Amino acid sequence: MVQSVCLVLAFAGGTSLEGTGPDSGNPATAIIRQLEAVEDLRYKGAYGKGIDLAREALTLATELESPVLEVEAIYQLSLLYYYQHDYSLARAEMQVGLARSRVHELEELEADFLAAEGVLEWKQGNLHLALPKLQQAMRIRERRGNFLSMASISNNVGIIYYTLGNYEDAEFYYREALELLKKEENERLRSSLYINLSEVLIPMDRLVEAENLLRQALELEQELQDPQSLAYIHFNLGELASRKTETDLALSKFKEALALQEQIGDTWAIALTRLRMSGEYFNQNDLEQSLQHAEAGYRLAMGLNALSLLRDFSAHLVKLYGALGESGRVQFFSDQHAWLDQRVSLENLQEEPVVSESVISQVDLPGDTAIFPFQGIILTMVGTMILILVMENTRLRVRMRNL
Repeated sequence: MVQSVCLVLAFAGGTSLEGTGPDSGNPATAIIRQLEAVEDLRYKGAYGKGIDLAREALTLATELESPVLEVEAIYQLSLLYYYQHDYSLARAEMQVGLARSRVHELEELEADFLAAEGVLEWKQGNLHLALPKLQQAMRIRERRGNFLSMASISNNVGIIYYTLGNYEDAEFYYREALELLKKEENERLRSSLYINLSEVLIPMDRLVEAENLLRQALELEQELQDPQSLAYIHFNLGELASRKTETDLALSKFKEALALQEQIGDTWAIALTRLRMSGEYFNQNDLEQSLQHAEAGYRLAMGLNALSLLRDFSAHLVKLYGALGESGRVQFFSDQHAWLDQRVSLENLQEEPVVSESVISQVDLPGDTAIFPFQGIILTMVGTMILILVMENTRLRVRMRNL
């Protein structure tokens, strides 16, 4: 099952610069403006510039001895690293920011970091870590009556259930988020929700509803012009065409999505789009093109250590190498898929945190927990696969040209 959910506003809506009103006589005003500029750069995909400006704001906030501005700068910095796919640095900044927000009793920012960590863990396939963090963030938002952030978190919970193939629950949370947005408008998040909801409706064969939602999202994006969201719209239009077995149209839409993703360097989305293009070429029996896109996308997914995405790649590669008569590789990817599918399955999912909320409020879960003791296993499998691909790539291409 492919997952292409739109995370454009995964973390938006919760941040609050409490006690730092934009009074022109307040020395914090310049820092607030800088942080607003950082957020604007993030939406434009200018992550490098945003990081530089966020670090400058962090230095100024530290000199000013303003905990709120300092933690907010760390928050913005963590998001920039996340969107730049530097997940280790993103996780480190999130954990520092979460700890400092708790020390200074900045509950709104605590919820921001919890929600951000939840999305990061989802991205790396750690669903059993993602859901409890989002639930903690939601409890804070409910107490504060922050409807916009509640909608964002509900969207992210929907993403988790979509990843698990539980389309009915995913639809429920997406629609709940849309209801919450009636209380506080945010067109960026609305666009994301239309995109995500359309995607969950496609495998449910509710194609007319899905297409209408994508048209509404496209109308919003004509004004917002967010390249990441536009890419996901084209991607889902490709999914829609694929569901209708309109392979040529599907490939055309996937190529449009890929061009935008490469333009902004969205590595995770590029890997996903290449996976779907490989699938469409496979359906056309163009095994050479299918293999090229599968190889390129798989390497990107390995570099990101994105377990749920690697799971989807391994399922596809079982079929692809089966068609190529490569029984050894079929067995390898079949075993890999079984392990990865179990790793991100419902069996690992906790509906509530396993420790009490009083303990959670003092300490966070350990830092580098992407794949726990299984890290050596997956890295060994990955290394073996790279070696096989390099050694036999030329022979396969010659063979396919002779088919």
